[in-house]
Amino acid sequence: MDDLLEQVLACFREEVPEVEFRRGSASGWGTRLLTVPVVSGEVLSQRQEGDSRETVLQFSLFSVEREQGEELLSTLWSLLAEHFPGCARLERAAGAVDSWTGLPLLAFRAVFGGPEDGQGVPLLLGGKACRAAAVKAQTVHTGEPLVAVGEETPFAWRNTGAAYQVELQGMSTQGLERLASFSAEIGDRVYTGCRWRQLEQPWGKAVFTAQNCEEQGE
Repeated sequence: MDDLLEQVLACFREEVPEVEFRRGSASGWGTRLLTVPVVSGEVLSQRQEGDSRETVLQFSLFSVEREQGEELLSTLWSLLAEHFPGCARLERAAGAVDSWTGLPLLAFRAVFGGPEDGQGVPLLLGGKACRAAAVKAQTVHTGEPLVAVGEETPFAWRNTGAAYQVELQGMSTQGLERLASFSAEIGDRVYTGCRWRQLEQPWGKAVFTAQNCEEQGE
């Protein structure tokens, strides 16, 4: 998956031109004084199972000041979320000092997984096209519990019904908070009466509940 690494590094170079990005195998940058932040990337591991695969990219971020490194890390994570929906999750190590250069070092990994094309699951949120690394949907029961005095377990439920909860993993959540009530199309299912239950910024997962769900073509 060297092509994937090159795509990620090319995106970083275009969006953050003031930073130097290199492959992990590149030589020379560690032998001179650091004038701008440097990020090196490499393919850590690959795994194929059927029509799904997992690729782990590892990055090392060197900066002059630790605060500068933290800000850059946040920017890179946002870029991965926005441009690479096939990235299922991000992991980071605790900050350290590189023993060779004496510079602040932040290491993080981007884990890509999913369908063979690695592009994630296409969907529409409020009419806007986007992608998520994975989608998990379930039916949840709603209603008002009736509990006797002194008891904790309900003896009956009133106004019972069903709702739907959908979890979107590995997608950019920037701007989604502006959707107060919306519809969502995922595959052949259309969810209506949707409201956000959880949004992790700037990267992570988005969870919404829906009042109705219909299969397209029914």
